[in-house]
Amino acid sequence: MNQKRRGTANDLCVQVRGLKPYPLSFDYSDPGGRQLVRQRIRAVLQQMPSADPAKIEVVIGEALSNAVKHGNTIRIKVNKIGKLLVIRVKDNGDGFAGNIKVKAVTAMGVEKVFESLLMEERGRGIPVMMFWMDKILYNRQGNEIMLVKSITG
Repeated sequence: MNQKRRGTANDLCVQVRGLKPYPLSFDYSDPGGRQLVRQRIRAVLQQMPSADPAKIEVVIGEALSNAVKHGNTIRIKVNKIGKLLVIRVKDNGDGFAGNIKVKAVTAMGVEKVFESLLMEERGRGIPVMMFWMDKILYNRQGNEIMLVKSITG
């Protein structure tokens, strides 16, 4: 008796090609899961050639600190577009005029602003982000920052 056998889940193997590992999205809203999110982001950054992961982690930490102060729903998106690393951190807070602050720091000079704030307890976040990233930009509401870094490889 020749009976057709129906396949089972074990008989089926699907190979998916062409899926891109980016963008990656993370929920940073749960204080209990924040360490795990940071570990995952660290692992992603360490796999990128010439990304200087330690400095980018500091930059992300600054953005996250600001987001935690102003909102309770926080999302992080990491994307690699060609030779650009694009990181977005968004919270559900009211936001602030971040682009005005960026323009003021640019006009004064990042190095000069950073040096003047070395001994201060706060206010170094935007200058640090500007110093180590190629571009930072806030959305209109001021509750999302986009951090851009050119990477090689």
